[in-house]
Amino acid sequence: MALNISKDYLRLHFIVLIWGFTGILGKLIPLPATELVCYRMFWAAVGILAWALWKNKKLMLPLSAMLPIVGVGCIVALHWVTFFAAIKVSNVSVAVGCMASATLFTAFIEPIIERKSIFWIEFVLGFGIIIGLYIITQFALQYYLGIILALVSAFLASLFGVLNKLLTRRHDPIVISAYEMMAGFVAVF
Repeated sequence: MALNISKDYLRLHFIVLIWGFTGILGKLIPLPATELVCYRMFWAAVGILAWALWKNKKLMLPLSAMLPIVGVGCIVALHWVTFFAAIKVSNVSVAVGCMASATLFTAFIEPIIERKSIFWIEFVLGFGIIIGLYIITQFALQYYLGIILALVSAFLASLFGVLNKLLTRRHDPIVISAYEMMAGFVAVF
């Protein structure tokens, strides 16, 4: 049990590191946000498809199942475009800091989409995030466009997270990710 918890903590920290490093790379790579996302989603689609084929995943889905997945893939693409655009017009810390608001957006979106009761603790935590964002952004008001783009990105991240949760109840997450990356690539291309 303790070994599994340690592995989970390592995975969590690795994901946080990758997320932060993604922002830094987005700032350092001179490509515009749309081109950066196009390349990123293309290579993600290739990698996930290769993984799915290696794992002998059934890739064929009925059209009725593919349409929502393609739609979520377009939301993912728009999330990444707005995230990298926020970094390009402001800086990494503003963009990543505003991404913390995804928790608050999820507190609103999830009960609406899943038709379930509201968890008030999430709103309390969200209010704390808003206070933190206010403190951070009052010193970075010259980056107002980056703040707006990052908040839109956080909303989209929350939306695709909730929608993906519904999709994974019916389909393999690897297959979903492959189609989402392909759809996002095509949408941005």
